[in-house]
Amino acid sequence: MTTCLGKPWASVYPSIGDRELLWPWFLPQKARLFWRWVNWLRDRVEGGKQPVFLNLDETSISYSFHGAKGYFAKHLLKSRKAKTRIRKNELRGSVSHVAIIADRPEVQNRLSQVFIGNRHRFTLGLMAEVVGIPPEFVHLFRRNSSWNNIENMISVLELLAAVLGDFPNLQPILVLDTVRCHIAPRILSKAAELQLWIAPVPAGLTYLLQPLDVSSFAQYKAFLRSAFRIASLANGAVSARQWMMLLFQVCTDFLNTTPWAPAFCSVGIGAGEAKLGTELRSLFPDGCPSLGACLTVGEIMRILPLRSGLRPIEFARAVLCRR
Repeated sequence: MTTCLGKPWASVYPSIGDRELLWPWFLPQKARLFWRWVNWLRDRVEGGKQPVFLNLDETSISYSFHGAKGYFAKHLLKSRKAKTRIRKNELRGSVSHVAIIADRPEVQNRLSQVFIGNRHRFTLGLMAEVVGIPPEFVHLFRRNSSWNNIENMISVLELLAAVLGDFPNLQPILVLDTVRCHIAPRILSKAAELQLWIAPVPAGLTYLLQPLDVSSFAQYKAFLRSAFRIASLANGAVSARQWMMLLFQVCTDFLNTTPWAPAFCSVGIGAGEAKLGTELRSLFPDGCPSLGACLTVGEIMRILPLRSGLRPIEFARAVLCRR
């Protein structure tokens, strides 16, 4: 029996999920389950269709990118005249971007990008100022909270399905993490209704297996910081309207124009040849498995987070698009 400090595993960590998150030799097993599921979904695509892999995740965007409250000056001067004043509320307030990327450029150019802001950040005056300005694929959700939730996710999935309806020869396979608002029963039922096949990234492995986390969000934030810096130098201070323009710019000039197929290949999924990143190569020196198989109930439970409250049969039924 495997032990920890002379005690049986079961007495130290009663659930297998805890052991898998705490010990690195369990990580390859969970990654293999994920790849088996993705490959099985890919092999199920039929009727002359081709798979298109998509990844959805949220990132938080602050109003200010200076990184600290106080004053910001271009140079150290004896006179303490400030160039920019950074207020506390500029650091506290933020919006959520529900970002979506695809491994096919023709789909990426059309994908919906959704920003969720509360009523303090997306004020009525600001929304009136930008009417008609956002690109067709950018959507602004003015809500009580800037956080994503089940109701917002249902709307996002409907927007995604509307875009994919123009590509009848493609079967969408949506990769997302296992946060509650992504895999709630209502979300899985809606995904089945919209013919979106779900591939869940195992809990605790998004930093290795989610394309947005591995290849996109760091570049995304660097693009925004650079654009914010340019706007600050040009205008002295970035107004709410100018800040909103930066959100539109990161979608048009970065997210929807960058080819993301290599990002999917770096985590072992997608239409191209898998070219794993450094960390994955250290775990899988021989590469990722290419064979797919439907997961058992026990294997699905190992992918889902502890105490998710989701029955494996619900999850499997939704993934199979059976309501």
